Amino acid sequence: MGIDLHPFLVHFPIAFLFTYCIFEIFRFKRLLALPSWFYIKGAILGIGVLGGMVALQSGELLEHKFDSTALKALVEIHAFWGSATISIFSVLVAAYAVRWFIMAGWDQSIYHLPVIGNIFRLVSPILNVLSKWLIDSPLAALIAIIGLVALLITGTLGGAIVYGPNADPFVYFVYNLFF
Repeated sequence: MGIDLHPFLVHFPIAFLFTYCIFEIFRFKRLLALPSWFYIKGAILGIGVLGGMVALQSGELLEHKFDSTALKALVEIHAFWGSATISIFSVLVAAYAVRWFIMAGWDQSIYHLPVIGNIFRLVSPILNVLSKWLIDSPLAALIAIIGLVALLITGTLGGAIVYGPNADPFVYFVYNLFF
């Protein structure tokens, strides 16, 4: 029997994604004025999503350990919400990555490549506008709120797996939304 790392691995991305959500939802003017703020938020979000992907994989390795039908159904719903959470935040990561790539001037190095350079030359301005619009608009905060809700549901269902559906009133409430 090996060591189950999933419980250890999930808390790292939860902390990063939760922190990103707070920064995105409550846009502090003083922080927004800092030139480095874009990079800080992008790094926190990127680390959270990468950590979440690792946590998802570690959870997949544990799924076979649950034999009872009721618990297996709970694990499946927990896995679905975990995947949904990472998918939601991945939209924002993609926008940050595109914007970071273009702001750093790395797109210029692709332009000289045959075929790919011509395609990227056409697509780059569109990606630039879309990513800038998404990151700078209230839509980023809305996506962060949706991601935060998915993160809370995922974590709560994880708590129900470990401690049972009656662990606390919030776990009981969320658990009863699905069962």
